[in-house]
Amino acid sequence: AEIKDSLIFNYITPYFISPHQSKTLYHGGNFVFKSVDRGNTWKVISPNLSLSSIREKKSFALGALAESKMGKGLLYAGTDKGTCWVSKNDGNNWEEISLGLSNSYIRSICPSRFVKERVYLAMTGINHDDLRHYLYVSEDYGKNWTSIADGLPDEPVNVILEDPSKENILYAGGLRGVYISTNRGKDWSYLGNQMPAASIADLEIHEPTMDLIAATHGRGIYKIMGSLRDEI
Repeated sequence: AEIKDSLIFNYITPYFISPHQSKTLYHGGNFVFKSVDRGNTWKVISPNLSLSSIREKKSFALGALAESKMGKGLLYAGTDKGTCWVSKNDGNNWEEISLGLSNSYIRSICPSRFVKERVYLAMTGINHDDLRHYLYVSEDYGKNWTSIADGLPDEPVNVILEDPSKENILYAGGLRGVYISTNRGKDWSYLGNQMPAASIADLEIHEPTMDLIAATHGRGIYKIMGSLRDEI
């Protein structure tokens, strides 16, 4: 793709190492960039994704970027104003999948490990004083979105994570802690003890031990042991 617009990046700029090739990196501003040599060289693999067919969703830049572990080159990108995109061919073509989503900041996209067409998405409106919760799932690559926020406190959600070994278990990081669902978002419960009421910035599972790691907005890091999670 040819860049005809200025390059713009959000303060929290999404990037990741491909789960399919350790030398391949993806990086997102208002365009998506790809490197196959650990960042020595980059190429543009998208048009300007801040531009939406919906006027109210015209954005600044990407807030989230992810690749499916079930499909090499199955990419999802989301902006700070609720514009969402999917590419099924590693950026050669992009389809907007924004209908049904709030005009809020997409902070987290989690493609499923169990169903290729399934993807989860978390977004927050805190940047414009909207403190409600926004959490979605799609079963068809984002063509249709369903809210799975019921049962969570009505407060911003920063991250959604699917358990790598149990399809029905989801984790959500919100404004004041970590929540768990054992039925793919139909119900939610507060997870664990001794976690301060801190905003959760990110969640990750360390797969060798299956420990759940939570990073907070206050630069704290907490974990719950995989052995404790096995009791769920």
